[in-house]
Amino acid sequence: MNIGKISFYNNYGMNYKRNMDNRTVFGSRKEKLVTDGIKLGASALSASALFLMAKNDVKNPEKIIDEYYANENSRVINAKFNLNRFSEQEKYEINHRIDDINLYPKAFRAIINAKNEDNTYKFDFQDSMTLFDDAGEEIDKYPEIFKQIINAKDKDGETRFNRDECAALMGQADLLKAYPKAFEAVLSITELNAEDCRNFITDTGAAIQEFPFILDEALQSVPKDSDSYGKQLIHTLKRLFLERTDKQQWELKKQREIAEIAARSAQEEKAQAKANARTKKAEAKQAVMEEWNKKTGWIDAKSFFEKVDNSVSECKPLILESGEIMPDKMKYKIDHYILLKSKKAKAVINARYENLQPMFSEKECCEIINELDLYKEPSELKYLKTVRDGKPFFNSEQCKELLQIEPFTRKFIMEKFMNPPRECSADEIVEIAKNTLLTGDFWLSFRDLVELKDENGNYKYTVQECIEKSKQEINQ
Repeated sequence: MNIGKISFYNNYGMNYKRNMDNRTVFGSRKEKLVTDGIKLGASALSASALFLMAKNDVKNPEKIIDEYYANENSRVINAKFNLNRFSEQEKYEINHRIDDINLYPKAFRAIINAKNEDNTYKFDFQDSMTLFDDAGEEIDKYPEIFKQIINAKDKDGETRFNRDECAALMGQADLLKAYPKAFEAVLSITELNAEDCRNFITDTGAAIQEFPFILDEALQSVPKDSDSYGKQLIHTLKRLFLERTDKQQWELKKQREIAEIAARSAQEEKAQAKANARTKKAEAKQAVMEEWNKKTGWIDAKSFFEKVDNSVSECKPLILESGEIMPDKMKYKIDHYILLKSKKAKAVINARYENLQPMFSEKECCEIINELDLYKEPSELKYLKTVRDGKPFFNSEQCKELLQIEPFTRKFIMEKFMNPPRECSADEIVEIAKNTLLTGDFWLSFRDLVELKDENGNYKYTVQECIEKSKQEINQ
């Protein structure tokens, strides 16, 4: 009986009195042997030492050790695995390796529960632990492959692979999974030993998976009673494969195909994701626009153009969505500008704030297009589109005023006075823009005045005061 050193109670001597209710009970003389050993000062007592102490005094000292293991095992609650078939010492060793076992619980359960056809267990304790150490991770990952390997039979109907051979084959589980046709052949060709099986998978798995028919050719050309059957079969498979494709070129081709497929797949996924995002964004934007269109009675440029054209060609009144009728003189002028400057007219109709609210009503569009030459670059709306606190910063009338300013001047004034240090209101910005049209001298005077500050760091003049003072200076 080979018994290694086993941990008894931690700090047993220090806690002996308060742990009396939980002590290992061996009965009278046996108990005395244990407690005598503890009194010697050992914090960890080996089962072998306990055995030697009891050997001269007890007829069956092994029972003391069994009771010791049983008592230690009673302290561990292990509901994950059924360990009834193992001895108390084996259970003890399993419990002391439970952290490792819990990493691959499916594998451990599959190993200890594996049975032969006569309902006996395939692996004893030692084989179970060895197999778990050698192939636990692979068995946990591929339990079905493990089941097929341990249940495989040789040509005489006996178990085909022993413990070490099972572990070695499970070491190739990734390949067995990748090449199911080759794995199926390994299980069916009983003349292959374990080493042949491993070489069969690594050397010919990919070839058989791509060209399954070469396996039938090889099986027909290699006699099963020949010496080194496995080696000859593998050699024949390689030859048949190389006859159909150059190995190096095949490998390069497969690598390229894999890379191309991966790149194409990634590109397609990325493109699809972008397309989906664009579609969702467009749908959301369209929903908001539709809501604003209903609120404001807005119609698209194409429909507006058709309405004007029909009104002119059929000599009918130009009736707006609101029911208002536009003067004929304005109608014909609008038609004139639509024909000559349709792109510019369309930009006026399509002008929207950042919240997608139409910038101009249908009537305002008519008024602007009626005098389209007065308006400068209506498509340049970067700052006019601004929305603050949920409302457009500039109203439609202010937009009309600003669109009559040269684009460069308009952009410069809005950049300067819509941002710190001196942020102005929409009305103030419109007034500044309108007055810059007077003379260049106005701007030079206004620029100096608008930046003046008092001793407290506050601006010395309001924007309107700066405008008035600048006017006075240029009129003197």
